Amino acid sequence: MKTLKKTFIMIILTLICVILIDNYNRAKDEQKLEKKKEDGKTNISETDKKNNEPDEPSYYVTLLALGQNYMNDSVIHSGQQEDGSSSYDFLFEGVKEELDRADISAMCIGSVIGGNSLGVSGYPTFNSPEEFCDAVIATGIDAAAMANVRINNMGSAAISNCIDIWKSKSEAIRVLGIRASQEESFINIIEANGLKIALLDYTAIVTEAISNEEAYKINFFGDYANGSANLEKLSENTLAQINEACNTADFVVAFASWGLENTHDITATQERFAKQLAEAGVDLIIGNRPNYLQKIEWITADNGNRALCYYSLGNFTSSENTADGLLGGMAKVGIKVEQGLTVIDEENTGLIPVVTHYTYSGSGDEVDIKGTLPLTLYTEEMASDHGIKSKYGAAFGRETLLSLLNNTVDAGWILEQ
Repeated sequence: MKTLKKTFIMIILTLICVILIDNYNRAKDEQKLEKKKEDGKTNISETDKKNNEPDEPSYYVTLLALGQNYMNDSVIHSGQQEDGSSSYDFLFEGVKEELDRADISAMCIGSVIGGNSLGVSGYPTFNSPEEFCDAVIATGIDAAAMANVRINNMGSAAISNCIDIWKSKSEAIRVLGIRASQEESFINIIEANGLKIALLDYTAIVTEAISNEEAYKINFFGDYANGSANLEKLSENTLAQINEACNTADFVVAFASWGLENTHDITATQERFAKQLAEAGVDLIIGNRPNYLQKIEWITADNGNRALCYYSLGNFTSSENTADGLLGGMAKVGIKVEQGLTVIDEENTGLIPVVTHYTYSGSGDEVDIKGTLPLTLYTEEMASDHGIKSKYGAAFGRETLLSLLNNTVDAGWILEQ
């Protein structure tokens, strides 16, 4: 009986201690809370609640697309270091902030990257150095649009090499528009902020014919056979890809290597394919190859589908001898969900103009590429030192660039100038 009584007393004492300790801790927490309120700090319970909740997807994506890297000899030589190595990181330093702010970024690659062992070269063969891949990956670009008119310049084996080179450097990079086998899909989907964005890439033609047996390596708009591509209509394979992308993703982007070089004018082929892409369900078209900026417009298909089309972003990097070839652009596109549909946020969509700067030593054929930066950061002092003036005697300055820009792209699309 005494043992039971002692046990009962011990239980009562323990409960009293627990209550006293709990009241003491609660009093301390209230004191801390009052002090934080006095100091103007955030309410503890609200902070804890926020930290414990999982992040909700925003259903908003900012996509940034860079124009063509026109990798001619001067660009290649500008990346060569004194120790014999090569680095092209400097090409992207001027636009790194824009790239960092984007949720998804892609670049139009203007040539094959078939391997240094095949011989690195600019015009006319255009085999870009492997080190350029390192720079693209280091700057955080997510996708490389490789379907271009020069992709077969070094032969079909170089296309397979190109895929291997990219993948050996990063498994994360999306290589668009080319493939190593017929079983691989040309559709790439990137998920960001709760949205699935499908990326496709096409070329209208290739400058060096590819055999019927190996034509599967390149994604053509139209059917390709016997060295010739159909420029009248999208192939059944292309339509099937777009249909699958529409059924799998929330938003579909098509990169397009098309048109004629060194012109601001749109060809009938560009207009034809743009309308067919819109009708098939593509939401956004990013064009490259012409070397010059071309207009931006909404395309409305006969079935009512709409697509925003950047016919050409011009050159992101080049050593061209005209202002037209040095002025390029980056497509900045806001993608949002509105009334249950994934659409383009027109208020936050447009073109960020960029300019390639280079200098000239006064001798030799090559110029020294210094990098590419937004036109808004390109000063008159920089323009006065541009190598296009000393090497070619060309008129060049901010006014030249602004006039060219405003004569090519409607002012409403220009985000920064």
